[in-house]
Amino acid sequence: MLLNSCKITRILPCLADPEKIRVIADVSGEIHEVFPYLNAILKGCIYNHPANTLTIKKDGKLFTLHAHHITLAKIEDEEEAEEILSWLRTSSMKLMKNGSRLNLTTQWQRSSRHWIFLNSYLEQAVNNAGN
Repeated sequence: MLLNSCKITRILPCLADPEKIRVIADVSGEIHEVFPYLNAILKGCIYNHPANTLTIKKDGKLFTLHAHHITLAKIEDEEEAEEILSWLRTSSMKLMKNGSRLNLTTQWQRSSRHWIFLNSYLEQAVNNAGN
């Protein structure tokens, strides 16, 4: 589903930088279908398929997209938040129009390898902690 509309519902102090704000915006419908596409073409993304989240690092800011809301961190003000939400909306619409041309197989295989590595690393850490 496209990110047709979103509305800022909360503005809070930023946890990472007290001089900035954190913004939470509710979105219309579920937007998780666009996450693999955004992950395939945008740099600085972390796609967590099992949790249905996509975190984008851009210009020192963090945008985390969830199925039903978006969280923005390290934001200067509400105006900047609106600009970022507009950019996300426009990007998701462009991607979904051209999405059938993207090859997500390579991206998913790369993400799967990361999960396999992480799981094996965590298993080793747990086993070593018990010794």
